[in-house]
Amino acid sequence: MADLAGRHQRTGAATEAAVLDQLRSGRYVGGPTVEEAQRRLAAAFGWGYGVGVNSGTDALIYALLALDLPPASEVIVPAVTFFATAGAVLRAGLVPVVADVRADLPPFGPTAPADPCRHPRGDRRTSLRRKMPVERDRPADRGRQRTVRRR
Repeated sequence: MADLAGRHQRTGAATEAAVLDQLRSGRYVGGPTVEEAQRRLAAAFGWGYGVGVNSGTDALIYALLALDLPPASEVIVPAVTFFATAGAVLRAGLVPVVADVRADLPPFGPTAPADPCRHPRGDRRTSLRRKMPVERDRPADRGRQRTVRRR
């Protein structure tokens, strides 16, 4: 677990000063602080740009829109997740397909090892475009997901 009290002890004064400066500026949305955060985020990940949004839900929607999938493409979402996961898929003009998740495996572990890409409602693959992993207590296996996606 993160030692938040220890972190605050080390950085609290600078963090509190920065928050007060931001509050006093009257710029709560956009502005130079947000632009700097976006630049730093992009640089930290080696991306060309970063975009700050107001919520995780909007982040999911923008990520799905950036994929430029055909309208009504199906996106597999886990059955055990926050409602915004499927909601973001709908807001992006796509169709969420709810898949069951096994408690003993990381999210989207293979429930059918012979064909982990199998559509939850049978062998329909015509509009299945993506899986949307949700990280709960264990991170999703990105390497395995890339391998499965290539199939």
